[in-house]
Amino acid sequence: MKIKPISFLNNTKELTKLCSKGETVHIAEKGQKIFTILSTKKYEQILAKLDFHKKMMEASEDVIAGRVYNFEDVVAELNKKYGF
Repeated sequence: MKIKPISFLNNTKELTKLCSKGETVHIAEKGQKIFTILSTKKYEQILAKLDFHKKMMEASEDVIAGRVYNFEDVVAELNKKYGF
């Protein structure tokens, strides 16, 4: 993680180099981070992790609410219906 001044945005070659190495670059103005730049690959990895955690939370809510099926019952039903 690198913190750079806003003037660093003029240095696109170095910024691209850092991002391609997987670095996250925070751009700061007056000592305060104002935005973050990261590679598309890293951004998509973060989105995938968030999606996974969202789905896990939804699954946990289903379990708590009783919206689940017993595996053996599902297999028996498939056997009866499709002859598995």
